[in-house]
Amino acid sequence: MGCNTKILQQDIQKNLGNNITLKDLSNLKAKLKDKKNRDLTEVVKFLMDEKGADVSILKNNDEFQGLYFSTEDMRRSYAAWPEIVLIDGTYGLLDCNLTVMVMIVEDSNCSSEIVALGLLAVEDEATLEWFISTFKENNGSVCTKTRCFMNERTTQDVES
Repeated sequence: MGCNTKILQQDIQKNLGNNITLKDLSNLKAKLKDKKNRDLTEVVKFLMDEKGADVSILKNNDEFQGLYFSTEDMRRSYAAWPEIVLIDGTYGLLDCNLTVMVMIVEDSNCSSEIVALGLLAVEDEATLEWFISTFKENNGSVCTKTRCFMNERTTQDVES
């Protein structure tokens, strides 16, 4: 993963409320080590074929801008608790200088459930609009039940 595991552990505990040990992260790092040098085509194939994810890619003049994905489990969580979607971007988790965007909802036990993930090379208004629009397109009628998308800086009404 190429990141500081202690910082990652703290971030997961803070943002997702999941307790994870450094040994768990070390094991995951070892498991993913052989996959570290994958190119975009291989990553998309893995997400779609092995994880059953919806995947969308944003490019500008053949230059990678962002990748969006959500799995069936993520879509089920969103369908179950669609009222408020929280969005946060985390820097420095990956060694490829991409922002990891996480969209979460809160379940009936007040636990965070991830409903979509993104890897953004650029965090400008157009790219963020693409990320949210892609989420809406991939979740169809469930979005009609969402009252707002919220992050630490702004709140976006669904109709915006």
